[in-house]
Amino acid sequence: DGLTEQFDLANFTIGGDTGKNVVVKNSKNVNLYNIDLSKANGLSLTKSKVRAISCNIGLDVSSTDTELLLEECTVARNVDGHGILRLVKTTVTGWVQHRGGTWTPDDTALTTSEFIVYQSTIKENIIAKATESWIGYNELKWISEIQNKGTIVGNTIDGRSERTRGIYATGGDTQVNIYNNIIREHGLGVQWDQFGIGIYVNDNASCNILNNI
Repeated sequence: DGLTEQFDLANFTIGGDTGKNVVVKNSKNVNLYNIDLSKANGLSLTKSKVRAISCNIGLDVSSTDTELLLEECTVARNVDGHGILRLVKTTVTGWVQHRGGTWTPDDTALTTSEFIVYQSTIKENIIAKATESWIGYNELKWISEIQNKGTIVGNTIDGRSERTRGIYATGGDTQVNIYNNIIREHGLGVQWDQFGIGIYVNDNASCNILNNI
């Protein structure tokens, strides 16, 4: 809590049989390398800047007012982000959510939120409510909601024949570019109360849709 200088932690196992979670608060530059959190009760971050690289995270990751990078990590359950959330070459067994809001750390004028998912595998749904989202070249199940500005490009979005819809863009301020995605197996064409649809544009959202199959 309250680290003002860079802090690096590498090649540790945290949690053991105790099942404790890892908490980072009010810390500017925390770097986690090759940390095994598979037996810990997740990772909780508040008002911090954290990079996690090649980490194995048990249960959930949650962040509030935080800049978080997960690179080449595995997450056993879900990722819940607020502020800046970037996933790169990361596998998440559950869902990923960016719940919006703004990020205003003391040392920057940045007041918008950002959400990036790149070359990752997300096995359940994505919810993207950041000021701007970029979701590219991933293996996904479905994007159950995207708001505000966004780009969705080059993904395979496979609903596995379940009650899903490939991409759901909603809201009058929403502008999304949807290019070059493979969108398939969302209910095998059966509509369950507006599900079973590849791309659903709702509530005056605006989308540029090109070259999706």
